[in-house]
Amino acid sequence: MNINGERCTEENGNESGGLWIYDVNGAASLERMLNVFKYAKQRYNCRHFVIDSLMMLGVAESDVDRQKKIAEMLRDFKSQNNIHIHLVAHPRKPDNGDESKPPNKHDVRGSAGITDLADNVLVVWRNGEATGYGADPDAKLICQKQRDSGYQPVVNLFFDRESCQYHEREREAISMITGERVRVDFKSPYAR
Repeated sequence: MNINGERCTEENGNESGGLWIYDVNGAASLERMLNVFKYAKQRYNCRHFVIDSLMMLGVAESDVDRQKKIAEMLRDFKSQNNIHIHLVAHPRKPDNGDESKPPNKHDVRGSAGITDLADNVLVVWRNGEATGYGADPDAKLICQKQRDSGYQPVVNLFFDRESCQYHEREREAISMITGERVRVDFKSPYAR
């Protein structure tokens, strides 16, 4: 287990930015993870934490009571420390096997408490039928719940193969060097 953070960029000071990784192979202890989060908040002013995924916290998929308890602990920790916690939770497989439509918050695998206790629920859905070259979006980011305002936007996303990034605007990417938006012109591999 590596609990030493690794900076995403060297130019960021301890007070601002950077990406720190709490790297655990296998299941992680929630209590230990929250202690590391608390340290990261106090020492480095980290305010956003991503847990990928709920199942990596050593809870059985069938243990809905423990899943709800974890959601309650994360909610309380978030409120006490004035931070944001992003919890990745995967959807159940559709009964009919049809993945051509986005799942909704009721399709999250596990306890209903996961989405009931969350402030926001975002669904990321990849359009398996999109070719990556047409007008149809390659993916969608769908807000299924927004506790503060109730605003629930849907954002169409287009995948740029050159930069391996999703963007709102078709064929536009962000340069990893300059940070500027760049227009990407590429041809379909099927074009002759």
